Amino acid sequence: MAYNKINKLLRCKKVIDIVQEHYIHGITTYAGIFRKFVYPIYPMSYNSFMEIINIKNVNKEIAKEIEKAKKQETVSEPKNEVLTNQLPLFERYEKPV
Repeated sequence: MAYNKINKLLRCKKVIDIVQEHYIHGITTYAGIFRKFVYPIYPMSYNSFMEIINIKNVNKEIAKEIEKAKKQETVSEPKNEVLTNQLPLFERYEKPV
C-alpha cells in the first residue's frame, strides 16, 4: 500500500510544480492553469486539483513514505538464498554446451 501513496504524492508534487511554474499572482488563475496545463496531462476534477494545490509539505511527506517503505521491505522480504542441499538438483538439470 505504501507504493500507491508514494506514487500519489509524487504526482501531487508534479502538479504543484506545474502550477508554480505557470502561476503569476494577479494575472493568471488556478482555473486557467488547470485547464491549459494540468488537465491535459493529469485528468482530474477541479476539486481534486484544488485539494492537491493545498497540500502542505509534500516533500516531507514523500520522504516519510519512502523511509516507511524501505523499513517494510527490509523487514518483510526474505533473502533469496539458494540452500546448499538444493544445489545438486539444479546441477543435474544443466544443459550441456
